[in-house]
Amino acid sequence: MSPAAGSRPGIIIGGVWLAAALLLQLTAVLVLTSRPTWRPIGLLAALLSIAVLVPSASIALAGLVVDAAALIAVAVAVAAAHRTPTPPSAGGTR
Repeated sequence: MSPAAGSRPGIIIGGVWLAAALLLQLTAVLVLTSRPTWRPIGLLAALLSIAVLVPSASIALAGLVVDAAALIAVAVAVAAAHRTPTPPSAGGTR
């Protein structure tokens, strides 16, 4: 059940969801600029959004699907990063 619009809980939930939306946009910019920092930011954004949307899941299915896609993308990227061998250091060994 969603809090009433304009109520204190409604304003708090709206603020949290706004923060999640801004973090999702930041995640998109970081992905487009090939910055690896998108993973933790995307994870945080999806988790915040899920926390806000779950109480209204019956009317927020599309948002939950987007959040699930973001979580899957983060999981795949983290798994790929752990599989990729690290290149040798530029300075060599001593």
